[in-house]
Amino acid sequence: MEKVIGYILSGATHSRASMIVAAGYLGDVFVGMYVLVKDGSKSFLAQIASLESRSDLYDAESVLPDLVRLGLKLKLHGNEAEGRIIGELRILGVVENGRLLPSRTPPRPGSHVVLAPDSIE
Repeated sequence: MEKVIGYILSGATHSRASMIVAAGYLGDVFVGMYVLVKDGSKSFLAQIASLESRSDLYDAESVLPDLVRLGLKLKLHGNEAEGRIIGELRILGVVENGRLLPSRTPPRPGSHVVLAPDSIE
């Protein structure tokens, strides 16, 4: 069984997509890595073009960073302070019968992202 390292977010096009990295793989995903986006029976070959760290707790639009700066001690439970990693993918094509064909449609939100194998069959 393939390990799901992330999930496609809304707003994908035929040539690019955003993914949220699954919690267990935050340190194992890097720029330049090749991945497959599994959308039903369709597999998109993609490359991670960039990674961005985000956190609602430390968002510039949030009031919480100002409260922390002013000395408020926050009692956090679990991993609220931990952020999430968002990856921008460059979609290279659709894998079909061992060939890489042009992508004409975007992957659907929620599609699984897995590591690409060494060879595509």
